Amino acid sequence: MGRKREGPVNESFGGIKMKQAVNIVLKLNPEIKKLRKKYNPCSARFLPHITLVSPFKFKTEGQLGVHLKKSIKGIGPIGISFEGIGKSYPFIQFRVKKGEEELLNFGKKLNFGILKDIGDKECLQYPLHMTMGVKEDRKEFDMAVSELKKMNLEFEYVVDTITLMTLKKDMSLKSKVEFELKALEGLN
Repeated sequence: MGRKREGPVNESFGGIKMKQAVNIVLKLNPEIKKLRKKYNPCSARFLPHITLVSPFKFKTEGQLGVHLKKSIKGIGPIGISFEGIGKSYPFIQFRVKKGEEELLNFGKKLNFGILKDIGDKECLQYPLHMTMGVKEDRKEFDMAVSELKKMNLEFEYVVDTITLMTLKKDMSLKSKVEFELKALEGLN
């Protein structure tokens, strides 16, 4: 019988079962929840989130937990705002405006070390966002984007945890572990 492989396995996307991702899971206000439900047929299956580390496979959860705790050490809650609708067909994006630079730097810390060479880093090239809708039909997509842009939506949020999500084959949530963001004591 072979030994169980320890550490990262670069087998994300391409039809291979996804395993885990690191995200900011958002608690939405009723208006945004309602709009997300209207424009995203899968909104009930997928938690509203911002991706920090794209889906990847990792064999040793303990080692992964240590990496995440080390990466967030000394990082306190981050105030963010969503303003503006972006598009990346077929995805409708509610874009992060305030706090974007802090989240990008935070994401770089998480995607280093043991996670440096795993997962699809291409998805991290998109502007930070929460997926507001998915429309496969191009005409429906353009109409939804136009409707949402007219609403001039804004949403403020304080990021105080990151979430390690274990995913099912269809990318829906199997389980999650939250890591609290805490600023170092005595620093102002």
